Amino acid sequence: MNGFRSILIPVPEVEGLVDPLRRGGDPWRDRGVPAHLTIAGPWPPAVVLPLGELAEEARGLHGTRFELGKVGSLGGALCLFPTDDAALLAGREGILRAVGVPDLLDDDWRLHLTLRRDGAVPIGAEKDLQSLERALPVACVVRELTIAELDGYGRLNLQPLQ
Repeated sequence: MNGFRSILIPVPEVEGLVDPLRRGGDPWRDRGVPAHLTIAGPWPPAVVLPLGELAEEARGLHGTRFELGKVGSLGGALCLFPTDDAALLAGREGILRAVGVPDLLDDDWRLHLTLRRDGAVPIGAEKDLQSLERALPVACVVRELTIAELDGYGRLNLQPLQ
């Protein structure tokens, strides 16, 4: 895909815990994308996102509480997973209805926060993983949704939904 748009839930509650693991293992971190759950997307740039309707969905999710409670693998990536994602998945359904076009996810997708795309814990980072696991579960709350857009030239734009 030459470009895409996705909708993210930034998760500042775990930023300090996951940053040592994301560093060098999640290329989006190195481009300025905060620790996040991708709640919907990607869509190709040609899909028009209805910003007004999406802002309503964002307001509906605002204040939703969830816990991140388990480290595991997804498609070869090392990830952090919610203990109960039912409320977030209900919000996802509202987002998908608003957009009116399915996103481009595979059948194995689940809501997650990517720690490392390569799935490997680098030498010396074992302590970081242990610290993260000891801190779990972490109580989190949805404060905003953000549209992440990568254009065909590789430029990244993050736009809070308001």
